[in-house]
Amino acid sequence: MAGQLRSDSSNPARRIKKFREEEKKRYLSDVEQARLGEVLANALESGEETPYAVSAIYLLMLTGCRMGEIRTLKWEYVTPHHLELPDSKTGRRRIPLPREAYDTIMGLPRRPGNAFVILGENKDGPLINLQKPWLRIRKKGRSRRCTDA
Repeated sequence: MAGQLRSDSSNPARRIKKFREEEKKRYLSDVEQARLGEVLANALESGEETPYAVSAIYLLMLTGCRMGEIRTLKWEYVTPHHLELPDSKTGRRRIPLPREAYDTIMGLPRRPGNAFVILGENKDGPLINLQKPWLRIRKKGRSRRCTDA
């Protein structure tokens, strides 16, 4: 038996029921949105975060896009009223673009030869990691909430 492959119809897990996951939806309250906006503005003003990281988080909040969709957003996908994503996780998507989001995008500096909206350290690529700035922003939001109470 050692070294032999199983036949195609002998899946040992075929009778095991899959774990049913509950869909998770969580929206920020008005108070949480205001606090996040304040923390983002402070991080940008103090220079603690780049305009690209702050704008990416702001765009996530305004559009409901996935992180990868914002991180890899290209200028050619941006119109005054929509984001025209040619190949998102669920295929081609047209996302309504609120005026605040459009203004945020158009206010970002461009780098010649770089097609991405949210720039990172690499001269011709997008921001690679948004997790670290997001963790710092969240930490500031939590510490601010504790001092306001």
